[in-house]
Amino acid sequence: MMIIDAPQPSPPVADGSMLMAILERAAQAPEFDLERISRLLDLKERWDRAQAERAYAAAMVAFQLQAPTLHKDKHVQFTNRAGTVTEYDHATHYEVTTKIAAALAQHGIKHAWSMVQEQNKITVTCTLTHVAGHKESVSLYSLADDSGGKNSIQAISSATTYLQRYTLLAVTGLSTVDMPDDDGQGTTDKTAPEIAADIWTALNDASTEGSSALAEAWRGLSDTTRAVIVLHYAADWAALKVLAQRVSETP
Repeated sequence: MMIIDAPQPSPPVADGSMLMAILERAAQAPEFDLERISRLLDLKERWDRAQAERAYAAAMVAFQLQAPTLHKDKHVQFTNRAGTVTEYDHATHYEVTTKIAAALAQHGIKHAWSMVQEQNKITVTCTLTHVAGHKESVSLYSLADDSGGKNSIQAISSATTYLQRYTLLAVTGLSTVDMPDDDGQGTTDKTAPEIAADIWTALNDASTEGSSALAEAWRGLSDTTRAVIVLHYAADWAALKVLAQRVSETP
């Protein structure tokens, strides 16, 4: 088996120290020039940012070479008010966050989430911060997940934990080991959870009114329903978007 050595972060080079030495000499010089000092400080800040970005990139490459394997370790099944049974597997919050957090920490990276709620819209941002100071973030949003008879607090909690998992996966560039790889060109998955007929009717009606109407109808779906459509009905969803785009472009 071939072993690939992860690229190591570049050691501190003399340039940063040289810049600081120049700043110190300039500040002590009789002909002290505030504008010149300001330009040198700007140069030092740009240098530090570039070094931090390089260190972050090297750490992420090393992390991804040793990325943990994430399994879909929970089976979910529930019946909605219309009697439709939804059934699927997913990676739990513990499975995703515990493994990724431990692997990131080995390379000097920590993660943190922030959440903003505006009426029924929930936005979660996952930010990775490297010890050198560079940060990268990914944000996702959804409505509260009221599927499966959840009360309002449970609906918010469900949507939040879902968004936390997927923002962390997105910002690290990882996926679960058995996550479907659907480019939108395949046929509908015959084992997919069923989507209620009234949902398809609403989406079809919205697509005939244009992209804005379809986007509004999409936002009105529960988080679970959108996930099922994206994972199992990508071709149908893509066709609706194409139709809506054509309608929007028609004079």
